[in-house]
Amino acid sequence: MPSRYTLATEFMNPQLEKKLLAAIIAKPELYWEVCDLISLDSLTQIQQEFAAISESIEQEKPFPVLEIKEEPATNPVEAAKEIAKLYQKRLLADLLQDSLENLRTESLAPDLIAQLESHLVKVQQA
Repeated sequence: MPSRYTLATEFMNPQLEKKLLAAIIAKPELYWEVCDLISLDSLTQIQQEFAAISESIEQEKPFPVLEIKEEPATNPVEAAKEIAKLYQKRLLADLLQDSLENLRTESLAPDLIAQLESHLVKVQQA
C-alpha cells in the first residue's frame, strides 16, 4: 500500500543528512560543532546511523561500518542548521494539517485555537 502524502514530506532532504553524516565520519570533531543544532528527531533517513556514530564519538569507541555513498558536506554547520529548519517546517506542516482536520470535528473554535497555540510553542522550541 502506498504511503499517504503529507505536507511534511516536502521538507525533507535525505541527501543533505547523508552528506552531514559523511562529513562527521571523515572528521569526527565536527560532531561537537553540530550536535546541539540537530536531534535524532530532525533526521528522516539516517537516525540509526547518526545514533551509532554519536555513541561512538561520545564514548570514544571505534566507528561502526556504514555505507555512506554521499560526499561529505562542504559546510557541515550550515547543513545541520538547514536540517534543523526543515525539521521545524515538518513539525509546522504536521500541525497545520492536523488543525485543518480538527476543523471538521465538533470541537469549539476556542478549544482549537488553544490547542494550536500550545503546539506552536513546541514547534518554536524545536
